[in-house]
Amino acid sequence: MRSTAPSDILKQIKVLITETSYKHYNENAPDKAVYPFVTYELSNSFSNEDTEVFVLDIDGWDSYTDAVGTQRLETMMSVITAKLQESVNALTGASMRFILDNRKTLHEPDTSIRRKKYTFQVRYIGRE
Repeated sequence: MRSTAPSDILKQIKVLITETSYKHYNENAPDKAVYPFVTYELSNSFSNEDTEVFVLDIDGWDSYTDAVGTQRLETMMSVITAKLQESVNALTGASMRFILDNRKTLHEPDTSIRRKKYTFQVRYIGRE
């Protein structure tokens, strides 16, 4: 199996999320980021025969009011999830596939902010 640099995978993730038109940031958003937005982080990997599996965390952030609720946040996370799961991305000599592994609601001390964290497996299959 030929290994790929995580930066190659991050580039593909950025392209896919950009296509959804939502604001996105790798790892951390700036202090003045406007809601809603997502942050994403590609953390670690392990190998399984011909497949290298990376872990991708996507955190959705939105402001909360009683009038809006969490609908915008839920919609954003659903659109991004669908975009990732519908794609089989071809890299030079390899491909990768996104599989939703976990969904969590994260609680912020600031009750005017709502968050969701979705964890994906990114299965990278290299070709010799």
